[in-house]
Amino acid sequence: MRLSKLLATATLSLLLTQLPSTLWAEETPLDPNATPPTEGVPIDQADAKYSGPPKISYYLSDENFIIIKVDGLKLGEVKGFTFDGADISDAMKQFETDGVVEIVSRDDGFNLTVKIPNDQLPGQHKFGLLYGDNELSATLDSEKLTTEASAGDGRAFGYLRIYGNVQEYLYGCSWNCWKNAKYATVNFWVWDGYWAYVGATTTNASGNFDVYVDGVCGDVYVEAVNNGKWGNASSSVWSCGWSRTYVSVYPSIW
Repeated sequence: MRLSKLLATATLSLLLTQLPSTLWAEETPLDPNATPPTEGVPIDQADAKYSGPPKISYYLSDENFIIIKVDGLKLGEVKGFTFDGADISDAMKQFETDGVVEIVSRDDGFNLTVKIPNDQLPGQHKFGLLYGDNELSATLDSEKLTTEASAGDGRAFGYLRIYGNVQEYLYGCSWNCWKNAKYATVNFWVWDGYWAYVGATTTNASGNFDVYVDGVCGDVYVEAVNNGKWGNASSSVWSCGWSRTYVSVYPSIW
């Protein structure tokens, strides 16, 4: 089995670098209309899914494998795959069977990991997805991806851990007017080139929360809501790298 996987990896590297490159598709831009959340207006958790136009983003895993993150397009909608304009749909099925390619579905897209080192695909290439009568594609730049990963900007996979405590102010009290906000709702946004809503959680009986966000690493903004009152807090993330990044935020509800 190991020999079969090694042969499949070598075949994939060779195939991808030798495919014809005559059908170049237009690169899909990020949503230019994305705006930060409005303070004081909590968003329902149903809105946690990515709702922008379909897009492809590239990252590196800790093993230096290429991770292709697709947002706004479900795996079931994809009819085929292209690489530098050539249809590789049949080859992808075999690569997945051999364990060289791993695909994980999400509610708002999917992640595709190509288990070969990034440096085995030098230069620039276009990876595309066929859906309906359309093709979604984006440039994979090996050198740029390596540079971004070394700077901590392109190795977002693993997870971002966000933890903290929520305090709630008690109006009308005479002393000790702050208490832990137990079972408060906490909404989370992470800066991913735009403010991306990534979901919500509920604090425990001590007012604490501790969540993990996969595939994104950036500045964090949170809103906490309880008993008709709300509060917010934010925190900068100075380093996005490797497999785990931690950030703490402590919103106060008034």
